[in-house]
Amino acid sequence: MVTSKQLLTARIFLQFLYRDIYVHSQHFFTHFVNYSLLYPTMYMFCFAYLQTKIYFHGDTRIGAIVFAGTCLVPLDIPDQL
Repeated sequence: MVTSKQLLTARIFLQFLYRDIYVHSQHFFTHFVNYSLLYPTMYMFCFAYLQTKIYFHGDTRIGAIVFAGTCLVPLDIPDQL
């Protein structure tokens, strides 16, 4: 049996959920540009180019291996949980 307190709790939860969806929908384009274009580009520049130049004095083969490692290791962590 559903009580009035459970209905009130569900109603409040749905209001918060609606608010979150509304706020995120207002910033969708900004988040899309940031997370799909800018951050990956900065990540590649920092780790594939700068790290290779600084740590390995321009040896692109070692830099590519390290860059692949920095991308693949965080992606592999959830499989271990």
